[in-house]
Amino acid sequence: MANQQTHGIIQSIQYVIPGSQVDYSEFRDISFKDFPYSQYSNKISGLLLSGSKVKIWYKFNSETISVFSISRKPPLTRPEIKVLRLLPNTLTALSVQPGPRAIELSQRLAARQSLEDNWVAATLRRKLHAGNYWLQARLIYLLKELTFLRYEGNRCTSGFIFSSRPNLFIIKLQKEHQNIITFSPYKQAIDIRDDLFNDPVTHRYVDGQNSWHMVDNNHILRGVIRLTQPSKFSIIDRENLFHTGHIVYKMPGRSFAASVGRMSTIDIVTSSGTTFIWQNNHWQFLDRNLPISVLKMSRIDQGLAKILLKIIISLSRLRMGAAILIANSDDRPSTVGNIGESKLGSSLRNQVIGWSLIDLLKHNMVLKFLSSDGLTTINSQGQIIGCGDIIRLDPKYQQSGGGRTQAIVTASNYGLSIKVSEDGPISFYLDGVCLLKM
Repeated sequence: MANQQTHGIIQSIQYVIPGSQVDYSEFRDISFKDFPYSQYSNKISGLLLSGSKVKIWYKFNSETISVFSISRKPPLTRPEIKVLRLLPNTLTALSVQPGPRAIELSQRLAARQSLEDNWVAATLRRKLHAGNYWLQARLIYLLKELTFLRYEGNRCTSGFIFSSRPNLFIIKLQKEHQNIITFSPYKQAIDIRDDLFNDPVTHRYVDGQNSWHMVDNNHILRGVIRLTQPSKFSIIDRENLFHTGHIVYKMPGRSFAASVGRMSTIDIVTSSGTTFIWQNNHWQFLDRNLPISVLKMSRIDQGLAKILLKIIISLSRLRMGAAILIANSDDRPSTVGNIGESKLGSSLRNQVIGWSLIDLLKHNMVLKFLSSDGLTTINSQGQIIGCGDIIRLDPKYQQSGGGRTQAIVTASNYGLSIKVSEDGPISFYLDGVCLLKM
């Protein structure tokens, strides 16, 4: 694994497709000649499907073919495989051209640094052909630049809404969403500049939370799309990107919303519901079907799984840590205490025992409740049966990590347990084993 570019490809796949396992092998070009091609192949790179497993091959030079075998338990989802189909041609577009060693090394470094951005841009372009996604990559670049800006000490936010058919987009927007969304056109076309956000007005007046710059295929800013009823979307709706999804979902042409979030993430939602999130300098593809399939292993129904997923995504994006157990019976982990041991604390805990997640949502307290210290336990109907519990750790299941990790691993012997880290990652455990980290 001496080739750093190879290692970079593996790392990017593992970031973009959460929980994926990537096995690597090499072939000499002469021994690879009988390797079956598919419709997702070209002369430099290709993809082969085998059930829920994916193999991507890449010709690094005239002698060596690298093969990346991608799998996961639980299996890769159809939307994830669809995203992986765009990787071969992204690799082709970034392939290193023969030349002096110093130039080849520079090309490899540039390809490594830009692989994920180009992959996401190609997915937004929805084309299997290499290239042709300059505008999408440019918008990603501008938003990345914005994440480093501060205005009077505060993070800067803004965003774009793109449509390849802007006139039809605006007509449909005004027809179907006229009560909550407006479009304010500019009197004359304005070209996008690479120093767009150097002017504070461009991000102070268009914040990416309730307003967005509208962009077309010609790199032209058409105007501003604004929410006229921002309060329609709760904080949980917003952290799940429902407010931007509401604008672009099933709109004409290739449409997507891309914005910088309150925690300096970059959030992208397309008209088909595809979601990408950039944080910690890497992209991740979010397919909600994946964590829902894991949640359903606890025997909760589809509707409750969707509600719980919305909540834990919100906790993660707001950097609010949580430890949750979905108990598979009345049997629960033994405890050594509770976070609220006073008479008042005990009374408050007793008040919420028996409440449901829906009750917590109605009282607008679900995020603070679940992010309090200690383990929160619910049953398969979503009712609270324990909260604030400091559980006795089982030495048999001790792993590296902090107290919350140890507690979650121990709790997973009583049902599906969920850890939301204050750094953002969400982990699902069952019987002491991590099923998924995203």
